[in-house]
Amino acid sequence: MINQYGLRLDRILHDTAGSYLQTVRYESHHDLLCPVCGGFRNPAYPRCRSCETLAAQTRALQAGLGMATGVALAADRIACGVYAAEPASQTLKMMYGYKAPHPPSPDYRRIIRALTALALVGHGQCLDESAGMPVSGWVMVPSTTGSPRFRQPHPLHDIIQGVLPNVPEIRLTARKAKTRNLDPDAFALADPSDRRHLGGDVVLVDDSWVTGGTVLSAAARLKLEGAAQVSVYCVARIVSTRYLDTINPAYTRAFHRKINYISAYCPWHRHTEPDA
Repeated sequence: MINQYGLRLDRILHDTAGSYLQTVRYESHHDLLCPVCGGFRNPAYPRCRSCETLAAQTRALQAGLGMATGVALAADRIACGVYAAEPASQTLKMMYGYKAPHPPSPDYRRIIRALTALALVGHGQCLDESAGMPVSGWVMVPSTTGSPRFRQPHPLHDIIQGVLPNVPEIRLTARKAKTRNLDPDAFALADPSDRRHLGGDVVLVDDSWVTGGTVLSAAARLKLEGAAQVSVYCVARIVSTRYLDTINPAYTRAFHRKINYISAYCPWHRHTEPDA
């Protein structure tokens, strides 16, 4: 159930950015949305191409490394906040612009903070219910080795730290460049003593989901390090409307016209809160 703090955040988001924010959802009339990540998919397949590929890689890795250790490598749940549609949506501009030393709009970081707080605190009870256990720590997916932000301060870190000030941080360090494939060796625990915070539900946060390879590689690493559960939250789901155009241009028009901001929508239960 969304709490009063979440309802206030929800109203702020609706009033300040509801004209362009589009809540991620996981089913559509024409079966064009991936039930895992909310991205676009061919209706002939059960999931989007990236999620199909990552699921196959998870099964293959599970058959070897995972089964040998008795560890389930997949994230336990995945939630994304809003769509950032390529090539030129306002949300896409926000997701790139908020990282700048001086963002083009002061609202960018405020909106991303509100979206993060809404999911992790406003719907905190929903997250605990979904996991069946409380959150024991949070992790930000670190910038990979090929990124100009590698080992540099990241505004998302300050946002999460401010949203969850009383939850222990678990730090990962990147060991490889960004990947589309599942590779738990792409990350390592920065401090082995952080394992003491892995006994509950670990919230793994990234600002955007493109293919899911990087964040799910981080989730697999956390599982191998001993995390009881991993809940993934990505502020934005990056999607390309050009892909919809290849199926039917009418679907692109429908996406822009009908996919809007949904008040009191729970990203963990994936429905609108009935009593909000």
